[in-house]
Amino acid sequence: MRKFMLAMAAACTLTLAACGDDNGPGGDLDEQEQAALIQALGTEGMIAPFAAIPFGPMLGEADVGTMGEFSAVASQVKITLVSGEGSETFVYTGITGWQGLDAGANTIEQALSLFHTEAGGTFPATIDADIPGEGASAFFFDQATDSHYFPGEAGVFRVTGASFGAASDCPDLPGNVGAVVLSDCRVATGTMTGSFDFTADRVDGTGPATHTQANTSFDLPAVQLSITLDYSAAELARASKQARGACAAARC
Repeated sequence: MRKFMLAMAAACTLTLAACGDDNGPGGDLDEQEQAALIQALGTEGMIAPFAAIPFGPMLGEADVGTMGEFSAVASQVKITLVSGEGSETFVYTGITGWQGLDAGANTIEQALSLFHTEAGGTFPATIDADIPGEGASAFFFDQATDSHYFPGEAGVFRVTGASFGAASDCPDLPGNVGAVVLSDCRVATGTMTGSFDFTADRVDGTGPATHTQANTSFDLPAVQLSITLDYSAAELARASKQARGACAAARC
């Protein structure tokens, strides 16, 4: 499963040309800036692999809020994965913030990401999860020193409120990404409130060995997305390729 979602995260990365900058905080993003932001966040590992596919349609519906010096969006994403063996559903709740988006270069100066995942099909109204553990992780990126910090060594991620309007069909949803079919997409907009703090150790780059994020409150525009991903065809294609490879090795 992990290999599949990592592959899909790469497949979903957008490569549209873009122009202009969003130096934030706040300010809505046009389609080109959205594409640049997704590519920048994906390049720096700031989007969880399983969230990369729906991040595009989610960001397309999002209003951009402010969180201190960061532009930021909040989200709840329910993903149902369908395979030849059945289906499984889990819910991702996250906060993504960034500074200094250069849409011409597809880069960001700084970014942070908090996310919590749990199995099942119910959107949580509140979350109080320790970092690490309890399904919560934290990430931080600093372009100046090309440093990445994750998955969080200590901290907490709290959602104290989540309110959304009625859901409707997602607009302009692509029918598939490679051999994976995207279907049954529903979206609603609203708000999420809460707070977080964390420390995380540097895994590369030349910055400080540890990043400490002081307690930060958020009250952000949010998007709630329900989506189904059917990758049965991808499994069949992979199995067929493996069978052809085995046959070629055996000279059958």
